[in-house]
Formats: sequence, C-alpha cells, structure tokens
Amino acid sequence: MAEQLDYIIGLLSPVLLTNSVGDPNISLSHDYLPGSSLLGMFAGLYIQKHLPDEKKKTLAHTDEDFATLFLSGKLRFLNGYPLSRDKQRTLPIPRSILTPKRRSSDYFETLFEEQKADDPKKTEVEKKAGQDDRPNTPKAGFCLMKYNSGRLDFERPEIKKTYHFHHRRTDQLAGRNVDGTIFNYEALEKDQAFGASLIGDAETVKLFQAKFGSDKRGARLGRSKNTEYGQVEIEWKTAAVNECLSQKEIEGDSFVITLLSDAILLNEYGQSEVSVKVFAENLTRLLAKFEITLAKNQLQVEKHFLQSTVTENYVGIWKARKPSMSAFTMGSCFRFSLNPALKAAQETKLVEALSHLQNEGIGIRRNEGLGRVAVNWQMNAPILPLAPKTLQMQKEAAEKNVENKTPPSAFQTIFKNLLWQAYGERARAIAAKHLKDENYRLARGEFIAGAQMSRLQRFAATSATEKAFQEKIKELAKRETARNYLSAARNQQQTQTLLDFLLTGQIIVDQGWKSWHFLDEILQPGAAFEKSTEKKNEQLLCGKINYDPANDQNLRHELFRTYMTTFFALMSKKAREEAKKK
Repeated sequence: MAEQLDYIIGLLSPVLLTNSVGDPNISLSHDYLPGSSLLGMFAGLYIQKHLPDEKKKTLAHTDEDFATLFLSGKLRFLNGYPLSRDKQRTLPIPRSILTPKRRSSDYFETLFEEQKADDPKKTEVEKKAGQDDRPNTPKAGFCLMKYNSGRLDFERPEIKKTYHFHHRRTDQLAGRNVDGTIFNYEALEKDQAFGASLIGDAETVKLFQAKFGSDKRGARLGRSKNTEYGQVEIEWKTAAVNECLSQKEIEGDSFVITLLSDAILLNEYGQSEVSVKVFAENLTRLLAKFEITLAKNQLQVEKHFLQSTVTENYVGIWKARKPSMSAFTMGSCFRFSLNPALKAAQETKLVEALSHLQNEGIGIRRNEGLGRVAVNWQMNAPILPLAPKTLQMQKEAAEKNVENKTPPSAFQTIFKNLLWQAYGERARAIAAKHLKDENYRLARGEFIAGAQMSRLQRFAATSATEKAFQEKIKELAKRETARNYLSAARNQQQTQTLLDFLLTGQIIVDQGWKSWHFLDEILQPGAAFEKSTEKKNEQLLCGKINYDPANDQNLRHELFRTYMTTFFALMSKKAREEAKKK
C-alpha cells in the first residue's frame, strides 16, 4: 500500500522556476513548484550529503539508494501548490469553473450544465448583453473547495510574484555586460509557503526518511540558485492528508475526472497528444487491466474542458533540457457517462479501477508529479467564494510593501533613466513655453538670426556645463557688436535682455520683482510626470533610493543643454518662418 509524506516549502528568497514559454527578454516563472524541480532539489541534497566525493557526483546513478529514490519511479514527487488560509494545500481550479466577463468575482460550475441554444427571437443587442453576463472566462490559479450544506465554499489564494532586472552577458569572453542590455526575471516572491507531498511504497518511503530525517532544513530550488534566488526551507508535517478527499463511488450514470497536475498521455503511435480521444483511450486501457471490457458507446465523454501546454524542464546533471512534450493542462476535466447495464454488471470493478486511477495517476513521468487525477471531486453545487480582502486593505498592504522595501539596484538604474527622460521632455516643453512668453525680440520685432544664432546653437550643443556655456557667452560679449546685438533683444515685459538671460539663466518678470532659474522650474519635486499618482510614486521612490534629482549635477547639466538647444532651435525656426512671410 502506498504511503505519503507531506511537507511545506517556505520561500526565504525569490524563487525562479522558469516556464518554457515566454519572451526571450524575460524568464517567466510557474505559479507553483513543479514536482520535477522538487525531485531535483532532493536529489541535489542527497548528493551533497551522501556523495561528497567530486568523482562520485557524476556517478550518482550507480549508487543503489540514489537510483531507488530518484530514478526508479518508485517515489512520486507531487507539485507544490500554495496554501490556504488555514495552511491546507490547494489544488488547480478546474477549467469548467467560469466567471462572467463583467462579474469576475462570481464563479459558476459549468461542467454539469447542458448546452442551450440561443432564442432566435432575441435581438442582437439582447444576445450581446446575455453573452457579457454568461460565465465564459476560465479562472487560472488554485483553490480549496469544501462542500458545505448544499454549496461549495471556494477559497482562491493569492500568488505573489516579483520582477528583477539583470544585465545580459552578451560577450562570454569578456565575462560581463558590455552593451548595457538587460533581461528580466519573473520569480515567486519570498515569504510564501507551498504544500507538497511525495508518495511511494512503504519500503521506499522509509528509505527516504532514513536519508533525509524529519527535521526542518534549508535547501536551494530553481534557477540561479547560486546567487540571490532559490533559498527555501523544508518543514515536514506530522500527519499526511490525502491530496483530494473526493468520492470514487459512482452516483447515477456518470462520473467526473479532473487533472490535478499536467498530464502527458501517449497515443497509439507512442507520441504525446492532447485530445479527448487519447484521454478516453488511456482510460479504456486502464479499465481493461481490471477486466472491464467496454462495448461501443458504453463509456462516452458527455462534456469536457481541456487545454494543452508543453512540458519542458532542464536536467542539471545532463546540462540539457528534456525533450518537450505536449500535455493536458492541470484543471482539465471530463464528465463521462456510463451505460446503465455496464454499471449494474461491473460497478465494483469500476470503483476499484477509479480508486487506482486516483492513487496512481495517469500517463508517463508520474514520478515528476505529472498525471495526478481526482475522481468526482467537482460537484454540481453553487459556489460561494470566501470574502476577499477589501480593495482598501490590498492598497494599504501594497503601499506598505513598497515603503518597507529597498528597490534592487537594477530597478534603481531603470527608474533613474525613466526619470531623466521625463525631465528631458519637461525641459523641452518649458523651453518652448518660455520662448512664447518672453519672446526676446529685437527693437524691430525680429528674432536674432544669422551667424549669431548659429554661434549660440553651437555653444549650447558643445558646452558640458552651464558654467562652461556662460564662459563662452562672456567671451562673446567682449565683442561690442555681439554684446550690443544680444542686449538689444529684450523680453516682452522689457525687464530683461537676452544677454542677461544667457549669463544668469534667470527668468525675470513683474518689473524685476519676481525671478527664478529655469532649471529650478524644471526640477520641481514630483514634476517629471503629469498624473498625481505618478507624482506621488516618483517622490516615494526617490526618497526610498535616497535620490534628489534637483541636486544631481549630471542631470542639471543634461537638462541645461536640452533646454538651451531646444530654445535656440525654436527661435531659429520662428525667425525663418517670419522671414518667409515678408
């Protein structure tokens, strides 16, 4: 008889368990801990503890106990799923549980519903309104369902993820990033817990306990586990709980099979295939082992909800990936109908076969947690979601989470770059506004142009700092012709000459009673972004990383150049446009 050990994996740091599908610039993570990763984690712990010799590590498969525990398939390492509020292991949400488009907090079990045709008398508007209110969107994630007085209490735990930015090592010979290229890691956030189990015969489970003990211990899990990722803690539970407390008895003339993990099933040609036909064929072969012979139409799929995925994982000792295979996605479900004559004649054998199916699973690579099955877990009853946290509580928790965390260095760099870009746009906008408001025209109503304008544009583009620009202006002003020409251009209120503005950067209005430096106007706190929420986040993050844009001299120099080049470019453009009109 199979025995089961339950344990909890606590995440002490972000954990990266890469999904095979995704953008090349980002490594996406699973929402759970795959059984293949847990198998690899325990295999690594075994090698570290019992095969410390470097030579033996490459020959671990020759160790008898190692082969029994990790290569023989006698132990099945089930996936680690998030825990409920009362620390119970949740299971994948069946794909037949749908939500309406406009009421995503409501859940409906549709596996037991019969398909109804639309009323032909309904108008198109009525049909569209009905479609918006009809359950049609499957819910991803995990849940805990408990039957309670004619209804199903439904709890869906939140899975937290985080994003980390890293420099891509494009030049392997240099051993470092040389062109500033970055990529992203999506990882499971730390301080979360996942429930997992391993199942095997009594002798193998006893051997496993002898090798690993029952004390709490640390381990490494997932990718990049030698750096900042993958630190976890294993805590063994004193009593095991069946993965799914479902009933295997057949009520009426139908039963339901739900996949609690991805499943790889082979067709008649030995190839992985995802289809209702292949699932039914694999089930028929299982029933035949219990001497249940099916005539045509004695076992039929009445309704099903399935989705396909691709399984692909990396084997560290091979330094290569396993071949990718098509698989049924966890949560796929099937409702089978039985011929009443078959049920009456072989109900005992059917119950025995379905019990075996739930205990042993279906398909290949079941030692990696694939092919887990529940029989009659889903029920035809209304679903009552447990009350979630209010939006305000979630918002406060998110704000507290941001306030209590120092963003990683890569994020700080990206944030500063975005901030610089936003301030650059603001500098261009303010330069255009100042030119429009102040004008700085000559007495004849013209803008300065010609050689003097070209010279000013060159000064703005080539000066590294505001001081360097002003030194060039001072040298230019030593020439009487240039000094008189720049002094003749005055602002609209006649309170300031263009030469004074270029030498000081001060905007003077109200007859000289009010003035400010244009850089101070650009660098007002929280001014980089327009929306109030963005302004708040800008100030919060600047405070968190101890960054004050107004005192960043490199940023001030860059904004000065941006402002001046924009100012002179627009002035030159207006001068040309006005000259064409004359």
